[in-house]
Amino acid sequence: MLVETTFKRAIELHEAGQLVRAEKFYRKAYKVQPDSREIQFRLAGLLCQQGSYDEAVVLFSGLIAANPENAVLFFNLGQAQAGLGHIEKALNAFAEAVKIKPDFTFAHVNHIALLKRQYQFDAALQACNNALQYEQASAELFCHLGDIQREKNNQQAATQAYQAALKIDAASVAAHCGLGLLFRNDGRFDAAIKQYQKGLNVAPNSAVLKNGLAAVLLARGDVDDALESYRQALSEHPEDCELENNLGCALLEKGAYLEAKIQFESVLDKLPNHYQANINLLNVLSEQGDLEAAQARCRHILNFKPDAAYASHVLANIKTFSSVDDDVAQMERRLIDSDEGGEQRMFLSFALGKVYEDLKDYDRAMARYAEGNALKRAAVSYDIDREQRFLLEIKNTFTAKFFNQRKSYGTDSVSPIFILGMPRSGTSLAEQILSSHADVVGAGERKDLDAVIKHAMVDLGQDSWLTGVAQLDQSQTAGLAGQYLQRIESRFKFTSRFTDKMPGNFVYIGMIRLLFPNAKIIHCVRDPVDTCLSNYKRYFSGDGLYFTYDQEELGQYYCYYRELMDHWHQLFPDDIYELSYENLVNDQVAETHRLLAYCDLTWDDACLTFYDVSRVVSTHSISQVRKPLYRSSVQLWQRYAGHLQPLLRALQQGGVTTTAEASGEEF
Repeated sequence: MLVETTFKRAIELHEAGQLVRAEKFYRKAYKVQPDSREIQFRLAGLLCQQGSYDEAVVLFSGLIAANPENAVLFFNLGQAQAGLGHIEKALNAFAEAVKIKPDFTFAHVNHIALLKRQYQFDAALQACNNALQYEQASAELFCHLGDIQREKNNQQAATQAYQAALKIDAASVAAHCGLGLLFRNDGRFDAAIKQYQKGLNVAPNSAVLKNGLAAVLLARGDVDDALESYRQALSEHPEDCELENNLGCALLEKGAYLEAKIQFESVLDKLPNHYQANINLLNVLSEQGDLEAAQARCRHILNFKPDAAYASHVLANIKTFSSVDDDVAQMERRLIDSDEGGEQRMFLSFALGKVYEDLKDYDRAMARYAEGNALKRAAVSYDIDREQRFLLEIKNTFTAKFFNQRKSYGTDSVSPIFILGMPRSGTSLAEQILSSHADVVGAGERKDLDAVIKHAMVDLGQDSWLTGVAQLDQSQTAGLAGQYLQRIESRFKFTSRFTDKMPGNFVYIGMIRLLFPNAKIIHCVRDPVDTCLSNYKRYFSGDGLYFTYDQEELGQYYCYYRELMDHWHQLFPDDIYELSYENLVNDQVAETHRLLAYCDLTWDDACLTFYDVSRVVSTHSISQVRKPLYRSSVQLWQRYAGHLQPLLRALQQGGVTTTAEASGEEF
């Protein structure tokens, strides 16, 4: 009777949220009746709530041994294993739960969510479709389906899934957010705003929807409106750390790095282990050049979240390794413990590739790079043939006839200096040199040109900017140019000139000439194989650049890019300056003189010591841009020559001449 009373009291305390006291009573009851399955189950559940997953796994495993057909036990075991970061074991447990009980919706939802987190979208899609065979009235399942289809770039299927969720539950925050994110990612900012506002009409107290609405404003480039939206939401939800964290992100977009840093630190004062705030602070420290503090932040993140492989990836890229130290040993142990096919293994593979390259163990480096790329490529939907058709359409749209009919379009402004080319071709270096000049402000990688163009096409009712560009008249092009300049000026107070270093703007050279016929365009070039290899070695955050994760596709894309650049050079033979990375390394002074002369800038000695600057730099070359010029990256591909046959073959087939052919390399 005493045990029953103790157990009953434990349940009362548990349900009242008094977990520490409840645990004491559960343990008293368990000590007296260690064979009681109900006591074990309740205690294990409480331990999960407290984060004591190790003991919970032991208890749930013991219960399963006695009752191997209990789906609920496997479900709870899955949650405990996930808490420990044992992803494969958690997935197996959830799979067993739905095998025993196919209509177990909670188990399906957890299984799918974990597969999504691991970038296993094909498996997640299959699991979602299986779940929907048994449960058609779950808005949550349809939201998961929408998320998966969005990640697989199946926009129509994603839209249908979110709409199905809203038919079941018109107040589904996840569905409204999913549709809003779909529209935002597609550049349909007005539609995204309407969707979030529609969600807020039925869920007016949702901080998540308010967060999403502010994020759209930020993506559209309305930084001040986004800041106001975040601040308003925070006034209504002052304890919401997600809003506070995202306010910091908006401040970064404004260029208020000190305020943003204070914001992230404020979040961490309340929640020291808030993952995203730690990551954001890490990025600020890296971009400010405080690499020692950034490395310490990486280790802090890995201390409280050992499976945060992204932190290992950042650490590898901001540190130069000369030996297998503790950081390397931990990465290697985590790789061994990581699940096959997961995001953690992908990040660790890229990280260790960089480590082994530093250690000049190039065969091991390529093995890791190859695995990281294969994992990322398997997780995304990408069609290289569609890319080719898109670039060909650009060539067919922007012709000599097109520009002859539009000679007085755009604006006379000479403020922008556009730096573009393939990623990893020296664009960051070019901007560092120019932004060291007294009359130039470095704006970094800006998405403003893309945003202004796509927003204008939405206003014109066009799905593609290529179909809408012919409809623009003289005043509209001048207006778009003004919008672009206004967006830059709202963040960067330039007095004369500024650089826009978005490599992918090479697809927009036609639009640049239309809007800014007097602007300077710098095309950065580098040895084709070195360029492609440098891309292959990098994980690129965010969407896009999916062509970099497969050697053959990377080589094909490079060929298509060169064909488009040849087209631009034919149209504008005297208006695009080609800056060679190798020439710059070989004769920095002469090349810098030529670069400044092209930009109509007077000589400034500071351009030779570009690495000695305090400005914030946002680039994947974060550790390199603060160093003097060095030659170690020139012809680096030769260290990996035996592993680059698919790339070299694709380049040769596309007509790109490489130093590999000149050296007699067989492929």
